[in-house]
Amino acid sequence: MVRVPPVTPLRINLGSGASGIEGWVNVDADPKLRMRWALPILRLLRKLGAMSGSTLAMYEGVRAPPNLLPWNFGKRRLPFDDGSADAVFTSHTLEHFPRWQAESVVREAYRVLRPGGVMRVTVPDLEVICRRFLLTKGASPDALTPEQREPMSARDFNMVFYTRDHVQKGSRLDSVDFRLAGIAPHMYIFDTSDMTELLRSAGFSKIEKRSFRVGRCPDIDRLDNRPGETLYLEAEKTPAAAPAAK
Repeated sequence: MVRVPPVTPLRINLGSGASGIEGWVNVDADPKLRMRWALPILRLLRKLGAMSGSTLAMYEGVRAPPNLLPWNFGKRRLPFDDGSADAVFTSHTLEHFPRWQAESVVREAYRVLRPGGVMRVTVPDLEVICRRFLLTKGASPDALTPEQREPMSARDFNMVFYTRDHVQKGSRLDSVDFRLAGIAPHMYIFDTSDMTELLRSAGFSKIEKRSFRVGRCPDIDRLDNRPGETLYLEAEKTPAAAPAAK
């Protein structure tokens, strides 16, 4: 039996990492968030040369967020009742799933939201990423915000889509470290129209593009923390229409 943290009203942060905040159920399957008990073992692995210092430091430096629910929501149905949540937030998470799986996660968010509830989705913005890359080819920066105008090399561009071991060859130890660190590769990068289509296919009908820390979602001044090449969308679960009078 899973123990769901008692948060009222119910607000769900999917893929919170260590950045989850009070007042939300912070859902994440990252082993770093719940393995501080294993630190003596990890320190021994480091001493034996089976783990790098950077990976050990990652484990030592991470603290689990409040109200953590360790749960692989990419593979399992969310342990919340239909229509029980006021809000769902997910930041830079859906791009780590194949598109079909991201849609499944959003369908689950739609299921658990109450009518009138809001889902806020933030992901890397494919259009902004491409515009940043084209700055290096002489493109105009006018369509970008000041935070987005730093030119992006081909190497950096590929690092958005793939993880480090796709871009540069490392040792076998580096490969093991990468998996121990719980770092998942990007699988699919969205633009506005594609993410809007995904939200609509999951059942949402009222979908609006937002900006950094602007929108209906509660606590976005504390939740939004990626002002760069990020796409922000909010989708409302429209209340069911009243039955027609006979």
